[in-house]
Amino acid sequence: MIHSDDRAEKFKAKLAALSSEYAKRQTTLIADYQAAWIYFLEASGGEEKWAETLERLIFISHSLAGSSGTFGFEEISVTANKIEENLRRVRDRGSLEDRMRKTLNDLALELKD
Repeated sequence: MIHSDDRAEKFKAKLAALSSEYAKRQTTLIADYQAAWIYFLEASGGEEKWAETLERLIFISHSLAGSSGTFGFEEISVTANKIEENLRRVRDRGSLEDRMRKTLNDLALELKD
């Protein structure tokens, strides 16, 4: 018979391993976001590419916000959520104003830290 203390320890060990694996994946997600952000700012592919890249940025920031929160990376989760909200505003307006560009640039820099 397995004691509840043993199960709790095994669970903690598995959770720690998952968290460690996620931390590696999180680095990739942040790098993907930053590359897409740079591509978006250059906007050399016309309106269709702009919209496609914007949707990619929203998807990445949404994924990053949710998964980071799940694994205890609260600051990254909050920052990614703010990014997602601002990107949705950009999508709804159909343009990226200077003030919004600065806000999103600042938030993207927070992800690096």
